[in-house]
Amino acid sequence: MMKLLSPLMALLLGLALSLGLSPGMAQATGLQGTLPTNPSLHLLATASVPAGEVKKFAKAYQSIQTIRDEAEAEMAQAVEAEGFTVEEFNALADQALAHNQPPDDAAVAVKFDSAIERIATLRQGAEDTMGKAIEAAGLSVDRFNEILEQSDQDADLYQRIGDQINGR
Repeated sequence: MMKLLSPLMALLLGLALSLGLSPGMAQATGLQGTLPTNPSLHLLATASVPAGEVKKFAKAYQSIQTIRDEAEAEMAQAVEAEGFTVEEFNALADQALAHNQPPDDAAVAVKFDSAIERIATLRQGAEDTMGKAIEAAGLSVDRFNEILEQSDQDADLYQRIGDQINGR
């Protein structure tokens, strides 16, 4: 069965992590906690999710996966367009975060900053597209997050979502 991610922000973090970016790099590029959430979501863990909402959720989730895959490829291209491999970029990012400073070489720092700016732009575009995909599926972003969080607490809901995603 397919493992669903925790909050929707994990999907955004996954954009960076799938490129091999460290969690710190995800934070530096703004990939953490950027879609709205409701702090009272934990109270909804026992609420029932109707079959229609499960279907809408599954549709939105699949759309988000596609958007994420496309954004990952674009982010890798942005890094490579600046002359880095993803691995080189990640090493520079880890070093920059560990020492709280840009790369020592000025030319490398300019390219690194350019890649960071492009990734941030792509991230924002992906976030916007994800939000629109959720709404196009018939859910609000908050309701999507509620169902996603509830699926972490409710094995039956998790199974129902997985079944819907897998066409069962």
